Amino acid sequence: CAVQGHMLAQVHLGQMYKNGSGVEQDYARAHELHMQAALQTEETSNAYTRLTQAGSFHDLGSMYLDGNGCEQSHERAVEWWAKAAELGSDTAKFDLGEAYELGRGVPQSYERAIEYYTLGANEGYPMAMNKLVALAARFMISDKVLGEDGGGSGGIVQSLSTARRLFEVVAPMAVSSGTFYNLF
Repeated sequence: CAVQGHMLAQVHLGQMYKNGSGVEQDYARAHELHMQAALQTEETSNAYTRLTQAGSFHDLGSMYLDGNGCEQSHERAVEWWAKAAELGSDTAKFDLGEAYELGRGVPQSYERAIEYYTLGANEGYPMAMNKLVALAARFMISDKVLGEDGGGSGGIVQSLSTARRLFEVVAPMAVSSGTFYNLF
């Protein structure tokens, strides 16, 4: 089916090559199959197909991030993660948050990082919740060390109000999902 151009078969076979499941691991072949599938995606209301497409787009982003089966490109990674996020991938939303937090493939922006982490956390993705808590603690600690205006932090204003806002976002999610964080 994958040879005949069946998108779902290409995605699943691509994942098999990426993970070495039942076949010898081959990132170049995995990348090729995921790209073939990506080029023929279409709008669909089928939830399984959308999730499969999102997973494929996320895999492409991860391959570009690490240079597995393709030339490493943080910019291309971000492009594929954005497509996956549009289809609902919470892991892609997390990865976009991390890209913005670190300035990897995009200009560094805590605001955009928080935006994407919040999207992932709202869907119950624990790593996104962790990142929001970590950023909140970081803003709170830097505020105590650097002062209310965040002076000396390279121009990034970090404040207790930002930390408070992040805790207010994460706390209800952590309680409703049964996930609790030990910050200290």
